[in-house]
Amino acid sequence: MGNKNIVFDVVGTLVGYEKLYEVIEARLGPKMRAQGIEPTSMFGYMWIEVAEREYTYLSMSGAYVPYAQVFESIFWHMLWKAGIQEPRKFATSEDLAVIMEDGYKKMEMRSGAKECVQKLRGAGFTVWAFTMGDLSRVGGYFKQAGIDMPAEHLKSCDSSKIGKPDPEAYRPLLKQLSSDGSLPWFAAAHMWDVSAARRTGRIISPKVDGPFINNSYILRFNDYEYDYLIPRHDGSIVVGGARRDYYNDLGEWFGNSDDSKLMENAKGYFDGYMQRHFQGWEDSEAFTDSVWTGIMGYSSDGFPHVGAIPDKPGQFICAGFSGHGMPQVFLSAKAIATMIAKGKDVEEVDLPRLYRVSKERVNSQQEHATLSAWKRVFEQPMPKL
Repeated sequence: MGNKNIVFDVVGTLVGYEKLYEVIEARLGPKMRAQGIEPTSMFGYMWIEVAEREYTYLSMSGAYVPYAQVFESIFWHMLWKAGIQEPRKFATSEDLAVIMEDGYKKMEMRSGAKECVQKLRGAGFTVWAFTMGDLSRVGGYFKQAGIDMPAEHLKSCDSSKIGKPDPEAYRPLLKQLSSDGSLPWFAAAHMWDVSAARRTGRIISPKVDGPFINNSYILRFNDYEYDYLIPRHDGSIVVGGARRDYYNDLGEWFGNSDDSKLMENAKGYFDGYMQRHFQGWEDSEAFTDSVWTGIMGYSSDGFPHVGAIPDKPGQFICAGFSGHGMPQVFLSAKAIATMIAKGKDVEEVDLPRLYRVSKERVNSQQEHATLSAWKRVFEQPMPKL
């Protein structure tokens, strides 16, 4: 049994907005009501929600701004959107400063939050917190409530400059807490927060009594579309493929050597995968907890290049296995090792003739076999009438 970890969202989950609403009411409540504006459930809530949206969109665009700055900066805009024609005459900079200092920065833990953390720790859980807020302010919420939250257990999006609910924001902590094969719990009041945390391809079933698969699989749907599955000892499954969602877009993958970005069309392909394809998994709650891309080396003629690199003395190559490296690479590597260690030529080692690297193969102008295969699927000739 692995370690037991639970990760809490903080503001909106453990911490309530009541203190913020209280200060908005004290500073601007009567004036707002005179304008037909409800200061807390309408204005206060709208301010928070719009700030979250702007924060998220800024992060998505690559222009990350800490949430507190976004929240404070849109105050005047929110007054105008609420119907105040001259926001800076209606409220002063001092009003905003007091709301931020006495309301926003001094929000309080919800009733029962401290007891919840204590009970979880008593049951053997390590409690973590992952927030969009800045560490000093959010750490102050815990300190004010008398909850000991070690600094190393408090994480902020500000560190990676990737905002929630981007799955990449959750990935480092998820990877850290899953390193022993266990799966952390994630607790949040927002549906989008929990959903994004679960999507961050490895598939996991949270049920300890199964279901499980004991063998590796290839699922072939047609001549060019297939997926593969490899079970791991911790019950998770490494899956690959997803051609259904990306293969038609040639520019997305052919000749692309950048594996730092996910293919947008395919990144959700494995969600619900086991439930769709395997009997007995319908109620498994299996979900995708990691998604990544990797470069596959396809040679132009479909065969690997193994041997001494032409016109590069002392350099050897063993690559281009075109997606079939596992059954071919071991003996190919043995041949390379023999050439290097014993000074043998490629003709003297046990290696299929079609695998031998040559200047003719390297300089071949024939159309890439992978491109030809793609054309056979997506550029079929129109039927004659």
